[in-house]
Amino acid sequence: MPILYSSAFDGTIYKSAQTWAGARDAASGDAVSDSSANSILTHVKRANTRGGGEAWTVRRYFMRFDTSGITGAVSGVTIKIRGSSNGGGGAICVKADGAFSSGSPLGSLDVQDFNRIEGWVAGGSNNSNVTKYTNAIGAGGVGNWNGSGYNTFTATSDLVNDMRNNQFVEICVLDQKYDLLNASGLNLPQQFYVSGYQVDNSGTSLDPHISYTSGSGYAHDVNSVSAASIGKTNTVAVASIGKINTVD
Repeated sequence: MPILYSSAFDGTIYKSAQTWAGARDAASGDAVSDSSANSILTHVKRANTRGGGEAWTVRRYFMRFDTSGITGAVSGVTIKIRGSSNGGGGAICVKADGAFSSGSPLGSLDVQDFNRIEGWVAGGSNNSNVTKYTNAIGAGGVGNWNGSGYNTFTATSDLVNDMRNNQFVEICVLDQKYDLLNASGLNLPQQFYVSGYQVDNSGTSLDPHISYTSGSGYAHDVNSVSAASIGKTNTVAVASIGKINTVD
């Protein structure tokens, strides 16, 4: 089963502000962290500050995968992230849009990538706006985040199609229950997070990666139907079809 590892510039961007909207809906983050072996990946936090004020924090994790070598059909796609701790939070993978925009070094994350998520709209739930690449795990999703093993996300047809059609896929991993849905109902103080390993960890045994099965069959849409949604043609499984009317 082929494996794709995230680029060396995977990392997190966080934003802190005096209000939930100021943190969650910000056009730019406060700082990028892209050199940690493992760290908090998704985070929502409400805390007290000196003088009786409040501080809200939102953190998101970004990955970029080179899919230029995929030329045919793919199936069984999963995203796997090795957890390192569970702070009661959750995670979902969605499509990033124009992230990794920094030129120093080229292709790395910039604080302005914080909200570069396809379909993202400030001020409301983005549950129906974004392109979801996977299911959610943990709070707001299925089961609990595994803090000492791999967390396996099942890919949607959107990720499968983008892997086949694009040179790269960019992914934002964010908290679903609060961040994605714009639910600010945290107590004071309260926080939820998940932690995991990143590419900067030594070796690749704990690195985030995409696993998939490559095979024959359709690699292009047919009559506006995505290849990932076509299982058979005239009762013949696509895996058994090499050509139609001499066309690959």
